[in-house]
Amino acid sequence: MSREKTRLFCPGTSDLNGTGKGLNWLGNVERMSNERVAKTIYKWKPYATRPKGRPRLRWEEDDRNDLRKMGVKNWKQRAQERKQWNEITAQAKTDKEL
Repeated sequence: MSREKTRLFCPGTSDLNGTGKGLNWLGNVERMSNERVAKTIYKWKPYATRPKGRPRLRWEEDDRNDLRKMGVKNWKQRAQERKQWNEITAQAKTDKEL
């Protein structure tokens, strides 16, 4: 998702990196209904290929790596349970390695 689309359709997400904010947003988007614009953009896959060279990490990929480092499995199912997801994000905020 481009930064412009993120700013337009997902306000408040400009500072997704660090302190678990991206994980909060990831859980919120995962719980949204499929009709919401933010969820549609989140699920959208571009038809064009990515440029040559080392690909930049997208915020979702970065958060997935953080979840993997924390040992969280089945994150999509756990995101559906708000209480469990809040515990995961609280752990991410206190983890110095992330």
